[in-house]
Amino acid sequence: MAKPEYDYDEITEYVRTHYEEAFEKGYFKVYYQPVVRALTEEVCGYEALIRWIDPKYGTIPPFFFIEMLEQQKQIHRLDEFVIETVCSDLRDDFESGFAYQPISVNLSRLDFELCDIKAIADKCRAKYRIPVEYLVIEITESAIASEKARIGEKIQEFRRDGYQVWMDDFGSGYSSLNNLQMYDFDEIKIDMNFLKDFDTNDKSKVIIASIVHMAKLLGIHTLTEGVETKEQFEFLKKIGCEKIQGYYFGKPKPVEEFIRQIDCSFDTNENPKYKDFYDKIGMINFLSSVPLRPTTRNVYNNLPISIIVFNEKTESFSFLFANEANVKILETAGISSLQEAERIYTEREDLKQLMLDVIKKAEDSGTERISFEYKLNGREFSSRIRFIARQGKKTAFGIVTREKI
Repeated sequence: MAKPEYDYDEITEYVRTHYEEAFEKGYFKVYYQPVVRALTEEVCGYEALIRWIDPKYGTIPPFFFIEMLEQQKQIHRLDEFVIETVCSDLRDDFESGFAYQPISVNLSRLDFELCDIKAIADKCRAKYRIPVEYLVIEITESAIASEKARIGEKIQEFRRDGYQVWMDDFGSGYSSLNNLQMYDFDEIKIDMNFLKDFDTNDKSKVIIASIVHMAKLLGIHTLTEGVETKEQFEFLKKIGCEKIQGYYFGKPKPVEEFIRQIDCSFDTNENPKYKDFYDKIGMINFLSSVPLRPTTRNVYNNLPISIIVFNEKTESFSFLFANEANVKILETAGISSLQEAERIYTEREDLKQLMLDVIKKAEDSGTERISFEYKLNGREFSSRIRFIARQGKKTAFGIVTREKI
């Protein structure tokens, strides 16, 4: 019988003195949690999670024994056991006649120090005849930060031989962005802590959306962990996060609890033939102003935008900023420089009066965008302007301009 509660020091000491028994008597069990494709809501993978099912204490939480096994330099034995079990279970899946999916396994930083973890993975795959695309490698952000040189080399080795390598718990540490700059990952798993204040803190949504947007620019797939509600799922789907993992779609459970006719049904599982198909769809950036253009690492906005400042004292307009797309818009009207545009806005009376009327409406309306049209050197343009800030006699406005066709 499992104890409903237990003392922290008591269970810690128990784990320290009984982990060998757990290995010998098979107390460690692999549980599987489904990963779901956001666009289709079909299962497209699983994460292998380890549990200690103890005859005295019941289910011992992983944070007790993972840390202890790392301290005792025995964690590689556990991770080898997980890889072996996953490959064995995958072989059963392949031969079952039901649907099967890739499974990801978590590696400790010490795996790269205490053993040749890639050789172990290769050996297990060969033993059970598992194609490389069905065993996915997850490495936590903290592991990468602590063993950069050694783990960096192994990441390259894994990927070179066809393994997918994911960064787990992205955003949980201080070096997330640096890791993305230094290493190549196929997918990032956005840390579940970003969803903790989802309903009460809009910053969480902004941060998650920013991560998804950045990942797409880098050509990296995205998965968010810890999804528990429909509202969270719908938001993640809307911003283009490709995969979802969490209690909303399923809790971790051992193989013995799977009902293949239901859990492994072809109706609820993604056909592996469509993985590449959906992966390519997943790289479309819903948050981009030009989502259908090929993905590049060009960080500049293709929407013609400028920031202008009006000086009431001199009654003049000046460009504080104009992106390349905006400059090209001006060039279509025969204007070769921002300085020339400033002179035209300031000196041409009809255009100046139009701008004065528009900026007054924009400032009076606060954050509302004001639309207006005008002609310039025989070309017709449509613009939207928004008031940004005022300091004394100077006011700043953002303008997006398009040529009318």
